[in-house]
Amino acid sequence: MATSRHLRALNEGAALEQLLARGSLTRGELRELTGLSKPTASELLRRLVESGLAVVTGHVTGRPGPNAEIYAPHPEAAHVAAISLRVKSLSVAICDLVGGVQTEFKAETITEVLDRLAAGPLRPAHIQLAVPGSYDPATDTIRHIDTPGWDRPGLIGELRTRVDCSLDVDNDVNLVAVAERQFQNGPFTLLWVDEGLGLAIDLGGQLLRGASGGAGEIGYLPVPTGARGGDLQSLIGAPNLDGLTLEEIAERLVVPLVAIIAIIDPPRIVLAGSVARAGGEALREAVEKAMALRPFNVPVELTKVDGDPVLTGALRAGLATVQRRLIQGDIS
Repeated sequence: MATSRHLRALNEGAALEQLLARGSLTRGELRELTGLSKPTASELLRRLVESGLAVVTGHVTGRPGPNAEIYAPHPEAAHVAAISLRVKSLSVAICDLVGGVQTEFKAETITEVLDRLAAGPLRPAHIQLAVPGSYDPATDTIRHIDTPGWDRPGLIGELRTRVDCSLDVDNDVNLVAVAERQFQNGPFTLLWVDEGLGLAIDLGGQLLRGASGGAGEIGYLPVPTGARGGDLQSLIGAPNLDGLTLEEIAERLVVPLVAIIAIIDPPRIVLAGSVARAGGEALREAVEKAMALRPFNVPVELTKVDGDPVLTGALRAGLATVQRRLIQGDIS
């Protein structure tokens, strides 16, 4: 049987969930959304303010009766750090509880990053690490990664012991798909064409990662193309596209796209990475035109994520984790 304390915690979580989802609301709006009584709604909002999770941001005016207070999540209630591993450095961003980016910096080693986070004024409640590889939680190993030292078994476990908060790790292209979700209504598949290649399969809010986290590592696919025989990385990796026309690049991109569509039949393809950004709408049109000649024809779109898509996705993923834990009462 649920105790009164348990019910109160559930109600507080429900109230916080509505605040986080809507950005702000009044007591009356909370009552309409949850069906709670006026005294209960008032008590929940008071407790959220006292605990530092909510703040009064203003009052509703221009209506009969007392002005209603407007409540919103307190931005400083928790912070999230996103770390993106690059070829020669790491990029870091820290956001508050409502997603406002507070600071960004670069570092040369993960030790330097963790030391700066621990000593800084914005100590995170959660860290989301993005890596150009696939993480296998069963063996605590990052696979398919070229950065020296990052494929050592047990590395992520060691990093977790160094921090006083939770730490998750995910493939960088998967996190780009997390950033892309806000622009997509339903499932999509994202093809990342940059120095490296990657594929993210979003099933409508959930990513397909595979048995050991390696789903989407398409750069290793063998592609027998005459003199250029090898893997897909040698065919469409950004350095191998220099000097080609848009039509020639499109023809090469169609090679993995036809295979992807034949296997998973996605409702749409999203092109992302430096090649898509440089080619823009002209490249998208060329790819769609080349696709029309194949037996599979799926709409092709350009990513709508601005700025650094890996950091943006890592922040969004980390923020979702922190908000969920706050709603569940797992973070004090």
